[in-house]
Amino acid sequence: MRHRPAPMSQPALSRRTALAGAIAGWCATCCAGFGRTARAASVRAEWGNGGCEAIPEAMGAEHRRLTSLLAAKAAAPGAPTQDWDTPRSAHIFAEGLRIEVLYFPAAPRNASPGDDPSLPAGTHPPHVHATLAAARHAVTTFRKLGLAAPVAGKDGLVIHLWKLDGFRGQAYPGPSDRGRIVIERSLRGRALRTTVAHEIFHCVQYAYNNIEVKADQDWARSDHRPSIAAALREGGARMAEFLAGDGGERYEDEVDTWFGETPPPLFSAACGPAGRMTGASYAASLFWKYIAEQHGPADADPTLQVARTQRILLEATSKAAKLPDFPPGSDNFGLRMFVADLRRARARMNGPGHFDRFWYMDDALVCGETTWGNFLVALVLNGKAGADSRFRFVDALRFSGPGEGRQAVPVGRTHHLGELPRRDVLLPQREAADGEPMLRPYAMRTHRILVSATQAALVRPDKGGEDPESGRPLRLVPTDGGLLRVRCRPVRRLGDMLVQVVFLDRAGRLADLYRHDGATMGGLDRTFSCHGMSEVAVIVASREEGGDYALSLTQPDPAPLLYGGSMNALAGRHLTVDPAVRRFDWLSPNLRVLGSQAGAFVVAALLNRGTKVAEGVTMQCHRRRVHGGGAPGVWEALAVAGTKTTPVISALAECADAARQAVPPKKPALATCNIQPFGDDQSAGFNQNKSAQFRWPDGEPRDYVLRLTAEAPGDPNGKLVLLSMGGPRPPPPPSSEWVG
Repeated sequence: MRHRPAPMSQPALSRRTALAGAIAGWCATCCAGFGRTARAASVRAEWGNGGCEAIPEAMGAEHRRLTSLLAAKAAAPGAPTQDWDTPRSAHIFAEGLRIEVLYFPAAPRNASPGDDPSLPAGTHPPHVHATLAAARHAVTTFRKLGLAAPVAGKDGLVIHLWKLDGFRGQAYPGPSDRGRIVIERSLRGRALRTTVAHEIFHCVQYAYNNIEVKADQDWARSDHRPSIAAALREGGARMAEFLAGDGGERYEDEVDTWFGETPPPLFSAACGPAGRMTGASYAASLFWKYIAEQHGPADADPTLQVARTQRILLEATSKAAKLPDFPPGSDNFGLRMFVADLRRARARMNGPGHFDRFWYMDDALVCGETTWGNFLVALVLNGKAGADSRFRFVDALRFSGPGEGRQAVPVGRTHHLGELPRRDVLLPQREAADGEPMLRPYAMRTHRILVSATQAALVRPDKGGEDPESGRPLRLVPTDGGLLRVRCRPVRRLGDMLVQVVFLDRAGRLADLYRHDGATMGGLDRTFSCHGMSEVAVIVASREEGGDYALSLTQPDPAPLLYGGSMNALAGRHLTVDPAVRRFDWLSPNLRVLGSQAGAFVVAALLNRGTKVAEGVTMQCHRRRVHGGGAPGVWEALAVAGTKTTPVISALAECADAARQAVPPKKPALATCNIQPFGDDQSAGFNQNKSAQFRWPDGEPRDYVLRLTAEAPGDPNGKLVLLSMGGPRPPPPPSSEWVG
């Protein structure tokens, strides 16, 4: 269950307004000018939104008992009428830092059960000692894990135990109250320990960047640019609870947000009605945990993985320069966090790839691994489609609710391949209210296409124009493969659109993954083979620029489709190997150099997964030196080895028929078919290939990159380009020569 703050009553708001001068700014949230002017609206935005640590609606009988005792204490005869009195103080030291707890045993509003004003000086109730112990443990843990010391005032860290309405705690980054933390005075046990760790970690974050604005104040600005602070602040503080080792699984309470039909935008938090924050804040903890699992130190303890990646993120977003004060309501751009900061952080972490971009060489894709893209596929599959480490969450077995399964896709975005039209019509995907973009920055939508009859999808008879609510009888449309054309283009902005097409085989396992980069390639128009598949998922996502898109899903006419695996991919697929299973070697399984230097030759093997024979296929192979002395070379054409022929590659259906007729099956009658199982599923159909050989002139193959260009008349996808290193040697780091 997600934690949501309770609605604020009018008397409570009045009390908050009266105290605005004392409390303004503790929790940096939606209002850009908050902490500089004390207004009722600012107080409402500050204390009535989801940016502070919320108390669950059902903390249990103990919380209700404490609340009842406090109410009775305040109503007792002779009880003081004021809210404030001289506080009691207790303090300790941790890692050279003074930590003080202030509590108010004589104040009806702020006193806790167990407080006793008659206790002698130096004697404190158990919950005060527990608060000090939790603070010492958090500070000591964070420092031992290599994180900066929390910011503190002249008196160190000062923790106030107060009555808070609807949230657990706050921490303030401003200079006048630096190091001041407020904690709900009735918290006990794990709730107290996790809240103390959460708020102290905010003070650690402020040591790197004390930005006060966590969300854009109006929707319009949020449409156009990411707002990272809310996700990094609150999601990172959830990870701090994990680091403190007590109740760290609380981040799992937020995961159901991601597995619903409309996941939140990751970096688009903004102030909505009544000052409530929308978008990911606490829920971003799943993304940071995923980053720790994927890019933390290899074979390290999960705590070390989280600590290492959080430290890198904080260092990359650090803004140490002291900037002049800005007028109320203005943006402190000097402290704002940018996506470029996250890209620098990702570059310092483990694993191949980029935060949200692709690597190119001469306009050809070199590496398609992106943390943002892989996270989206992980949400769609949630570890339910095989063992690929990139597309699962380590703690998924503990997820509950929607997080127990794959991401939900609404009926309006679920289709059956046999139901798709033949005519291509681009339909704008509009679900948001007028004026709102379909996708805010770093958001996603998933469309699902059921392929095989085993999905038992019910569709309407092909009579056209029926009302979906007409009640006409439904029928099953048996479909076994065929072609799927996917067209997607931006309609309003969305210039850096990311489209991923996920294929699941008949056993429900991941069979292939195609990625399309709208920032470089523009709109997507590609035809795929669905033979042997049970389901296709089309993930449309934004990056820095939100906007709208139009999508068309159709059944094209029969055609040949050339397939081949490029660098680090599986044979005949777009899907790259799992880096946790096999390190990237930058070789193509369909384009290899056999031999060494003199006498070596290049072998290229292409597949046809279409529904028509590919006749008149042409292939050209070039090489380019990227290692060794001197500047990188130019592309050099390689001569064809042996008799020059025009390949004919049979269609998938023709090869499958030949295999069924052959005795034994592995020796098909059709010579152009090379019968191989597709993936691990023996029933998923057959690949067929046609080889071509090219002479290798001289030189060490490992110093060269290869490029094969192939084209089949009638292939709707046009030219097929495969890249491969000449030998298993990593390419140079990303630079101008690798980025198109």
